[in-house]
Amino acid sequence: MNLWTRRILGVLPIVGCGAGVAVLALAWPSVPRNAATIAIFAAFGLAYVLGAVAGLMLLEGRHRATTANFFYWLIQTLQFSSFPLAYAFWAPLSLIAGWNPGESGATFAANVGSTFRLSVLNADEDPMIGLNLFAVLCCALLWLNYRRERGLPVADVDDAAIRAALDADKPGFGRWRLPETAAIQPALAPPISAS
Repeated sequence: MNLWTRRILGVLPIVGCGAGVAVLALAWPSVPRNAATIAIFAAFGLAYVLGAVAGLMLLEGRHRATTANFFYWLIQTLQFSSFPLAYAFWAPLSLIAGWNPGESGATFAANVGSTFRLSVLNADEDPMIGLNLFAVLCCALLWLNYRRERGLPVADVDDAAIRAALDADKPGFGRWRLPETAAIQPALAPPISAS
């Protein structure tokens, strides 16, 4: 995975999970304190923490980071609501293409932020099934990266661009000698002339 793809896919879960924890904290004072609500808040709080950890793992180039991020994005792909059960989870953004067999038919929604929803036995719920296209794209990128790197040896930093920039000794970003290195090298002394 190249450096910028890793950075973007690593930062997005961290930002989204931070927004999710903020949503949990803001919603907590107004919800009823029963066992079901506490269990749902705990489950989604755990999902946000695991998502942030997965993002950090990807930024650091850890061995299992691709797998952890794949599963984080996978739980965001399907969004649905029906009479017995409704589920929605996404962070930090979603592009949901859905189908509602009722009046509206096909729907499309784009959201920024974070949301979670798990409800049971909502009789007035409109049936809808949707796919978070952004999460599907992230899953596809991570799956392709996993397939490409599966045969390569495991390394903490597996990005060739980073190694090349560190080894380079030419002018340009990441190629100049550091000021500390230049100061260590002996300066040429002016020639001594006898007069």
